[in-house]
Amino acid sequence: MASAAAVERAVARGWCLAMSHGTFKVTLSMKKEPHGSPVYCKMDGQRFKQAKTVKLHTDTTYRIDVSFKPPRSLEKITVLGQDMEACERWRDSTASAYSGYYTTQGIIPSRKGQREDMPIVMRVKETGELSTCLQIKFYRQADVQHCEWGSRLHCIELDCSAAEGSLSVTESGDSVEVDLDSIPFFIAQHSLVEEEAAELLAAAAAAEHL
Repeated sequence: MASAAAVERAVARGWCLAMSHGTFKVTLSMKKEPHGSPVYCKMDGQRFKQAKTVKLHTDTTYRIDVSFKPPRSLEKITVLGQDMEACERWRDSTASAYSGYYTTQGIIPSRKGQREDMPIVMRVKETGELSTCLQIKFYRQADVQHCEWGSRLHCIELDCSAAEGSLSVTESGDSVEVDLDSIPFFIAQHSLVEEEAAELLAAAAAAEHL
């Protein structure tokens, strides 16, 4: 049986676990309120646990949108220990979408050279609990120059697929083995999609239909 530390290491790398079968995609996006301003990210290379860091202001409210393809029912979402009320915005036979508001009120700005873990936990009806973790740097609310510099964050994508037995994660030469005693679970690795990359993907998709 895997140790709690091994499971935490897997989740810290952006992997999510759940108690159900099937495959689906989860897309998360973040916008700064009250005007829906973009959120930025930057490349940190190999200096920290993750290559990309999302940049957020302290004492600020962010709208988080979550979509599922095919549709799922989001019961609860928790960001950095803060429970958010998830409101269903849209649903059809192919997808469902939810939104909620997360506040960084009272969070201390990150020190120079420091990054924070932002665990995101979603409770999905008839599926289970999905977890991922973003790498964050918090800036003072007045520090617009540094927080709003870099690439615009388009969305965060999680491709979830069912598996049984053990989970093997290899990242940057570091392998993590998690034995779950043949209990079914979902595995997913999140990817941060910047706006420039999203525009290229959309253009490529449109070209296929010409």
